[in-house]
Amino acid sequence: MENLQLENDFWLFTLSRYAKPGVAETCLVLQNQHGANINLLLYCLWLAKKGRSLEWQRIQENGDIDSWHQQQVLPVRQLRLLMKETAHASEAQRHYYESLKKEELGAEQVEQAMLFQVALEMPLVAGVQPVREEGNCPEASRLALGNLEKYSREALPASGELKPLLDKLVQLVV
Repeated sequence: MENLQLENDFWLFTLSRYAKPGVAETCLVLQNQHGANINLLLYCLWLAKKGRSLEWQRIQENGDIDSWHQQQVLPVRQLRLLMKETAHASEAQRHYYESLKKEELGAEQVEQAMLFQVALEMPLVAGVQPVREEGNCPEASRLALGNLEKYSREALPASGELKPLLDKLVQLVV
């Protein structure tokens, strides 16, 4: 993928929504207990706010996104998590741990730029207008839940615990 736009609407959406109470915690439960990719969870929600439906095959067809996640994001995250327990042993270790956090965030931003580029190909859903501000929008909420359910069916192991967490995420973000 060429000409990635790092500072894009999806990235700004992520920064604002992830900081909201309960969002990070819910996303981390989905990541740590169910194997979810937080970028893809937020992508499903952002697409819905834009009136777009997730087409999973478009993401799968673009092998760069999964390759980047597997080869760049996950290794840095694993190294950061290994360092987490010893990060407070010395100033040098704290500094290194903080640099790993920045590297992980940078790798996630590149992944989001890739997803943003693919979003332009996702179809608009008839009758669902893009939502510009925060607030309750039933159509966007239904579309967000539908996008999350598509993602979970295609990419996550089946679990009865997923639906309540996905519902909660929609309530917190959309």
